[in-house]
Amino acid sequence: MRNLRRREQQLDSLFGAFCDERRDQVARATLRNYEVEWASFCRWARSQVEPLVVSNELLQGYVDHLAVTRNSVGVNTGWRQLRPFLNWLRAEGHLGFVPAVRVPKQSKERKMPLSDDEVRALLKACLNPRDKAMLLLILDTGLRSREVRELRRSEVDLAGRMVWVASGKGGKSRQVPFSSATARALRGWDEVREPETPWFFHNADHEYGTQMSVWHVNRTFARLGERAGIVGPVGPHRLRHTFGRSFIAQGGDVYSLQRMLGHTTLSTSMIYVNLSGRDLANVHRQVSPVVSVLYEKKE
Repeated sequence: MRNLRRREQQLDSLFGAFCDERRDQVARATLRNYEVEWASFCRWARSQVEPLVVSNELLQGYVDHLAVTRNSVGVNTGWRQLRPFLNWLRAEGHLGFVPAVRVPKQSKERKMPLSDDEVRALLKACLNPRDKAMLLLILDTGLRSREVRELRRSEVDLAGRMVWVASGKGGKSRQVPFSSATARALRGWDEVREPETPWFFHNADHEYGTQMSVWHVNRTFARLGERAGIVGPVGPHRLRHTFGRSFIAQGGDVYSLQRMLGHTTLSTSMIYVNLSGRDLANVHRQVSPVVSVLYEKKE
């Protein structure tokens, strides 16, 4: 029993060593996800066995537990965040088996973008220039929640209508253009924001001027959705999806979309290509060579 408890204590120090090794290899958010999921696993595991000894049976039990408390996407995400540490343990000789569990098949439900009417309702629901500027920026560029929260004033070019994403997913940087309408909203917020903070979007409550957290951003858009009377959750990811779907529906190409969204592979961007019949008809009218030849506009 004493040896088992020593091994349990060793697990904690090994996890610390794993994080130290990965600190310069992965994004801070990824490392934080590893920490949160490992802590979640440890809490559950210690309620099942004492002391904690990792086994495939215990790992399967945790995955089955997640299947009760999360949807299929959440279960798969949880396992993906545990697996790097488990594989590291095996590679370092601390685990004598291959970590393998059965995870539920991830559902492929179609994400629902916002309609034009819903976007107008969200804009009307904005009660301050910050929320309006943040809403329009994501709808116009498809930026991720973390990219918006970490955006600095120096990375927003209002004159050139370009935003510089310094640390996108995987540590990759990119430039993304935005429209004149979004530029006006960003300028309106820039005129009243706290000039001493480096963050372009900052907290406007009792923590005035500090960087917005994930919770703050999600709460902001959830409240907008409630005031606008929109069915279903409203958050940064749904706004990002709306941008991607609209970009393709308006005739944009998937290669440009990949660059703007910061996707590593083209296959990730291809999820936005599944257009409705009405969307296809609109795109066809814009790109048809027959229409351009027979009905070209007179100058």
